[in-house]
Amino acid sequence: FEALRSGFQLMLWGAFKKIVIADNAGIIVNTVYADPSAFSGHILLLATFLFAMQIYCDFSGYSDIAIGSARVMGYDLMINFRQPYFAASLRDFWSRRHISLTTWFRDYLYIPLGGNRGPNWRTNTNILLVFVISALWHGAAWTFVIWGVLHGCYLIIERWLSQRFASVGRALGAKAPLTWRLIRTSIVFALVLTGLVFFRAQSIDDAVTVFVGATQWGSADLTSLWRLGLPRFEAFILFFSIAILAGVDLVLETRSPAVMAFWARRSVRWTTYLSAVYMIIFFGNFGAVQFIYFQF
Repeated sequence: FEALRSGFQLMLWGAFKKIVIADNAGIIVNTVYADPSAFSGHILLLATFLFAMQIYCDFSGYSDIAIGSARVMGYDLMINFRQPYFAASLRDFWSRRHISLTTWFRDYLYIPLGGNRGPNWRTNTNILLVFVISALWHGAAWTFVIWGVLHGCYLIIERWLSQRFASVGRALGAKAPLTWRLIRTSIVFALVLTGLVFFRAQSIDDAVTVFVGATQWGSADLTSLWRLGLPRFEAFILFFSIAILAGVDLVLETRSPAVMAFWARRSVRWTTYLSAVYMIIFFGNFGAVQFIYFQF
């Protein structure tokens, strides 16, 4: 019974993330990235943030559906996402995101290449090679290659900084651990967003347009949000759903005993189930929106 219950919970949560968050966010993202030169900085930043939500909910949504349906049939599959946007380092981020894929590249490419055995230049070369090959696996486009090179460089620089300033990081963490964690998590998220611009842009020129446009805010007229493909109420539902996603991920990250005890109540669980079903039926985007990963 526990396997059935947790399996159906995962399937419902995965459907909510895919249909309510990812597919609705995709409407705005597609509108903006189709012609980034037509939008000002605040819209470009918003679309990039929404793409981060879209790709996370799309990838982790199908993973949850697969893991949940397998569990219902008696099979245990590995967890594939573990709150990646709460990562406090790039290495931590890649240990939380698409775990099945990253462990495959680690076991069958990075380690056979030599891993971190040998001099620093060899380790750094191995890291860069893995990310370039991973990028080409996503698609034979320069935008993917730049995304891969960026993340490879991120990890190489982070590795160098951790070797040189490890004692400084420990001291800052000891004085204000929560503040230091928030700073690191914010930096990691900003770097990930930077890479996602290249991942989503249709060309390098479009990516450059996004970066240049992001510095030109002009008048941040929020009413322009309602002209990006989603009506006002549906846009509100999208941002509300993202807030729910952030709350659930925070609970999963902290595993607060009080929250877990609250979730254990049957009335709370069933209210949540019915609310999720209601939102999927009435606010989900049931258009012809494939899973992003189908193209890979």
